[in-house]
Amino acid sequence: MPQHPRSLRRLTRALLTLLTAVTGHAAAASYCTAIYATAAPGTSGATSKHQFLNTISGTVSDYGTIDDSKVTGTTGPLEYNASAINPVNGALYYVERTTGTLLSYNPATRVTTKVTQNTNLRSNTDATGIGFIIGAAIEETGNMYVYSSFGWVSIFNTATGTQVQAPRKITFPSGFTPATNTNGDIVLGANNQLYILVEGVLNGGASGSHLIPISDTLVAGTPVPIKVGGVATGGFNGMAIEPFRVQGNTTIIAETFYLSSGTNLYRMGADGAATSIYNQGQNITDLASCNVVPARPTLKKEFDPPFLTGAGGISRLTITVGNDNSGPIALYTDLVDPLPSSPAQMTFAPNPNPSGTCGNAQIQLSNSPPELRIKAGSYIPVGGCVLQVNVTVPVPGTYQNVILGSTVVTSANVIQEEAKATLYDAVRVSKTFSPANLLPGQTTVLSVTLTNGNSAPTKVATLTLEDRIAETTGLPGLTLGAVTGNSCGGSVSVAGGVLKLTGGTLGAGGSCVITLPVTLGAATASGKYTNVIQPTQVSATFNDGVRDSGVNGAASATADLTVAPFALVSSAVRTTQSPATVTNPHRLTPGVTGPVTFTLTPPAGSRMTYLLWYDVNGDGQVDPADQAVVPAGQTTGTLNVTGSFPTRPDGTPADVNLLVQVLVPPGLAQGVTEVLTLGARQTVGGTVRTATLTDTTIVGQSGGTGGSLNLSKLVRNITAGGAFSLNASTGGVGEVLEYCVNYLNQGVGTLSEVVMTDPVPFFTAPQLDGYLPGQGVRWVRGVAAQPGQTATPGTDSNNLTSAADTDPGSLSVTPGRLSVVIGTLAGGEQGTVCYRVKIR
Repeated sequence: MPQHPRSLRRLTRALLTLLTAVTGHAAAASYCTAIYATAAPGTSGATSKHQFLNTISGTVSDYGTIDDSKVTGTTGPLEYNASAINPVNGALYYVERTTGTLLSYNPATRVTTKVTQNTNLRSNTDATGIGFIIGAAIEETGNMYVYSSFGWVSIFNTATGTQVQAPRKITFPSGFTPATNTNGDIVLGANNQLYILVEGVLNGGASGSHLIPISDTLVAGTPVPIKVGGVATGGFNGMAIEPFRVQGNTTIIAETFYLSSGTNLYRMGADGAATSIYNQGQNITDLASCNVVPARPTLKKEFDPPFLTGAGGISRLTITVGNDNSGPIALYTDLVDPLPSSPAQMTFAPNPNPSGTCGNAQIQLSNSPPELRIKAGSYIPVGGCVLQVNVTVPVPGTYQNVILGSTVVTSANVIQEEAKATLYDAVRVSKTFSPANLLPGQTTVLSVTLTNGNSAPTKVATLTLEDRIAETTGLPGLTLGAVTGNSCGGSVSVAGGVLKLTGGTLGAGGSCVITLPVTLGAATASGKYTNVIQPTQVSATFNDGVRDSGVNGAASATADLTVAPFALVSSAVRTTQSPATVTNPHRLTPGVTGPVTFTLTPPAGSRMTYLLWYDVNGDGQVDPADQAVVPAGQTTGTLNVTGSFPTRPDGTPADVNLLVQVLVPPGLAQGVTEVLTLGARQTVGGTVRTATLTDTTIVGQSGGTGGSLNLSKLVRNITAGGAFSLNASTGGVGEVLEYCVNYLNQGVGTLSEVVMTDPVPFFTAPQLDGYLPGQGVRWVRGVAAQPGQTATPGTDSNNLTSAADTDPGSLSVTPGRLSVVIGTLAGGEQGTVCYRVKIR
């Protein structure tokens, strides 16, 4: 026999295997990742198959169908045998022995290729023949040892298909007589030791199968009888070696032999003691393995996103099975991932959407208890694969999902390490301004609270926060003072209207607070301003010993700051007769409690008398209970808005109803016009605020036959199902109010060019689609809204558009104002104009 290309020198050695118990082993990437079985029914037209052998369960599963089209030159049943895995390229090589055809099968692409055809690969049972082709083994060089039943071994180069060594006879020891039947095989073990499986008689004993080591020079060592249940047994036609075995949680690097005999499979030790593990095979004719210890597969998992913002949120769980080997591997046991039950039971999402790239992976989702199971027999392709499923949790918290180490066994060894992933709760953020109601130029304290609801602390110095106070509130002239408190650690800065925290730390279940003063500009307009921290402007890092996980805020954190308004509404234009008494209803929005000084400024040479009343019951008329603020003959007066006045839901004073009473003396000519200016002044904390409006009174007709316009205003809370009332209506944020302004010409003469206007109340938004899309005004002639009424007067046919277009009505947001051109109004004629607002 020529020298082996690698000058390999095998030495005959006794079948005494060194058993090394280890918890892990280092191995390079290998193609030797499975044991294959060749199942050939031996009947024309029947399907032959490549199968995976699961050495833990002792079962086989179909991997691919053998492609008969690659074999030519025969019409009889095809006989596939002599299969072996090539450690050079991972292909499964096997022989069709009736035609002498060498074939290769790529387990990754599942493509079959014809390599060569040679007479020394064909069974020949003539007296001078080599017998049946019954086994093959391939070493690291790619050379394939082909074993025949008459005890001959030839060598073929798998890359070229050429014969490297013609058949040579094995030299058996004296006392052993080999049989010449079709049973037997050849296999490579550790250190490139060749073994043959051969039937025969040893020292005149019972006939049966034997395990025999052979040397490079084909000299056989001592035969070891194979016994099942202590009884010598024959009929084995295939043999493979797995270079390790799993015993409990321990991997033992030791050769374990597997034998086939048609429908049965056996596990065997080096001492020849065999145990049946399977008896339902499909006429298995051979087993295939190779002798390079494969790299151990890996397992890891993660959640995406790695945090949830609350109960019912969904994260995608990804399980990655790594396979650094050059060939696919199979799961010998189920891969089971029980979903965590603490702090509550994690479950699969309503739409779990399982998916993966693990070949024929059989994924099972169970809900009692919730667990993901990848069934044994699933294949892990070269490079590994992923499995994904959506999960959810019933309560926020820290959920650790763990697959314990040494619980998953594959054809490339047990997965030793545990796989762990942690799903965290998002960082909770809240904030407040105290006080939340201010005047221009005043100072409030902003408090930002960060809470870690997890059972694990953040990584040291990873907590960050950015609060763009000036930008989100839109407040001009805003000033941020120096931080007065910080229990979050790290460093804080205040610049450009932005509060920043870097390098903070939160303990498990802990909270921290940052406080600082915020001062409004002196010219700040009234209104509500909202400061917002977006979830992405809060971050922290957690580490569970496996990986860093970035976590953001749970939700937007908001805090409202209200700059109290101070306003008078609304100016009035009235046409009346001489003599007459005209009452103009107005509203003061004080914003805060305290004294308000009013000034009545009539035109020079005024002939009319003006009074200002506090309309206590808000009925739009001067009653005995009403309070005179500026009596007749005076021009100034003070009204003290106290805590006993009606308030809004936020505790601030509600609008104060005022009445300007105009006494028109007799004898004024038609067309006489006077414009009164009503001024209001409020001083709070050194801040002076003023507001004005004007009332215009026009004498339309002199004598007792003129017209006189009377107005009254009612309001109801639609959301609360309230009725119309002359008194102010209360409501909460988001509720809808409806205002109706009744008008009546109390005189007998006709009024002309009558225009009704009404300002939209502060803290409300006009509903431009209040009645129908684009129609926010309703004008009903001939009727008036009545106190106690719960329905809007009129029908949709009385609606006007909100836009300032060709119809007489309009309702605008900026400025917030209702306007309706009534036109000519005959004596005694009345009507009502309605619109709706939503409380901001």
